[in-house]
Amino acid sequence: MTRALPLLAACALFSIPGFAQQTPTKAVPAAPTAAAPETMPVELIHTLVYMPGAIGSSGPLNVILDSGSSMNIVSPDVAIKAGLTGSGITLRASGLGQGESEALRLFENADLHWGPAGHELNLTGQKGAILPIDYISEQIGRRTDALLGGDLFLRYTITVDYQHQSATFTPAKNSIHPAGTEIPLRIVSNSPFVEAVVLGDDGRAVRGLFFVDSGLTADLVLSQGFLEAHPGLITDSHFASAPAVRAVGGEVRSHLALLAGFGLGPFHFSHLVADVPASSNGLLANPAIAGIVGARLLSRFTITWDWSHKRLFLAPNENFNSPFQLATSGMHLVAPGPDYRAVVVDSVLKGSPASEAGLVLGDHIVAVNGNNDPALWQVLEALRATGSEQEQGVRLEVRRASGTKSVLLTPRSPFSEAP
Repeated sequence: MTRALPLLAACALFSIPGFAQQTPTKAVPAAPTAAAPETMPVELIHTLVYMPGAIGSSGPLNVILDSGSSMNIVSPDVAIKAGLTGSGITLRASGLGQGESEALRLFENADLHWGPAGHELNLTGQKGAILPIDYISEQIGRRTDALLGGDLFLRYTITVDYQHQSATFTPAKNSIHPAGTEIPLRIVSNSPFVEAVVLGDDGRAVRGLFFVDSGLTADLVLSQGFLEAHPGLITDSHFASAPAVRAVGGEVRSHLALLAGFGLGPFHFSHLVADVPASSNGLLANPAIAGIVGARLLSRFTITWDWSHKRLFLAPNENFNSPFQLATSGMHLVAPGPDYRAVVVDSVLKGSPASEAGLVLGDHIVAVNGNNDPALWQVLEALRATGSEQEQGVRLEVRRASGTKSVLLTPRSPFSEAP
């Protein structure tokens, strides 16, 4: 498997100084075009929720429904197509990357559309940010033009049915009674947080505040500061290296941590892997924040986001009890632009299954398990196979300057001790 922390376009668009002293954001008066709930099909790609959309005169776009983005975000080329003009305000966007923050420009008075024909919704007079997000396309293998974030969640109660790939948008002013268990939600700076519990190898149950990010393709992220504040929570044998990836702010270097358990409300998960960035930047630089709950964990539920009432509803789906993947390939893959179709090896850990299979930097993967010309996300899902499929390995056709060859890659646990 290729573990990744790429999708953090607003994991913190803005660092949140003085987090503990901030007043939770109040819901903006809703002005949706429809008074009744609207259920629409969505496309689930590597646990990310994609929908067709448009901004102004942009033409058709691929957009992600992203609770981790504090505002709506569009790429610079989309802004040009849509005729968006900056408000004259420039801010700095900080994420988990090690390096400089990135500049973003704010826009206003944009018309926002989303949903397939027959289910389309729209909001007028919207504000947002212009920010390069091509790294998302490169890490998924699907062109990504925009992120619909906190502003949308404030105006609608949104239910995402990951199992059946649908989303329901209900105007926030409507009273609803969603299925599932209610979890208190804290909204700060247009960003959602929940309290959760990390179960340590020493039996300790440590409570912390977690950002909830449906735009992050991981189960869980823990901050280095949280682990330093609780030494011995995870034994050394339950840490392993991970390939570097790119996010807002630059390169992200991280480790993997095998957790004894994680609790969210009444739901408990055993033996899941968390990503631990080597440096605490952006959101994770705040000592009040223990980590991030990502889309892969969220996809085990039908989830209802009710920001206006500061609550989250979780209803387990058929994937709830599926085992967490412990095995990894030890390589990082990218799909370079502008078409994001090629699948290229970007880094390989020494001594990893990928290294032992002979994969090297720059290799092109042109087939996986007989599927020719796969998208990057299809290769990533094949590498996530568990159980008997994992034992059989993943057959890759690899092209390099010297020709094409077939390799069998068998992911394995990187931890010296594993359950």
